[in-house]
Amino acid sequence: NGRLRRRGGAMPIRKNSATGASVKGKKILVTGASGFVGSALALQLCQDGNAVYGLARFRDMEVRRQLESAGVHIVQRDIYRESIDDLPSDFDYVFSELAMLRNCHENQAEAFDVNTYFVGRLMRHCQGASGVVLASTGAVYLPGTYQWNEEGTIGPRNTYSVSKFGGEVLGRFLSELWQIPTCILRYYYPYGPTGGLIYRWAKQIRAGGEIPI
Repeated sequence: NGRLRRRGGAMPIRKNSATGASVKGKKILVTGASGFVGSALALQLCQDGNAVYGLARFRDMEVRRQLESAGVHIVQRDIYRESIDDLPSDFDYVFSELAMLRNCHENQAEAFDVNTYFVGRLMRHCQGASGVVLASTGAVYLPGTYQWNEEGTIGPRNTYSVSKFGGEVLGRFLSELWQIPTCILRYYYPYGPTGGLIYRWAKQIRAGGEIPI
């Protein structure tokens, strides 16, 4: 949320900036590797010459085959019902893109386990990592018509956003406790050449259709 945690304390970083440097030759874990963001990230990291482990339930076998063919080490796991204790723990970097998005209110115990408590289990298992990236959501901000930024008022309003904010709080705490450099990304509407809300809207507009505003 605008601060990168490093060994020795918190280091402020310039917001909305990136160096464009790629990671190469590292051992990397991507959780949620079957999702839209996670699968694209795992593929790119693998193409960049990293040893990538992709963890997910992998209910979409086509995504699994695509990742496997690219060289991603598949770890099929339901993290709500199964342990990660047998995973390697010597990852250089961890990208946690895993999230429970749907039916959170109806399955609150699972939602908080996946979106909040799993952050603790993951960071404990990978304490030696040089960096951890935790995916969160822009839904943690208080809804309104004002312009949002990283100093905006926090006000999650449903089980999903509350549980994701819980993961942020736990991640920040463990980052400082165990001195793990950690970055939190609050996604709104990720999109790209293969999908996402903006992609679908662009296709509808191009076809002469209407989109909801």
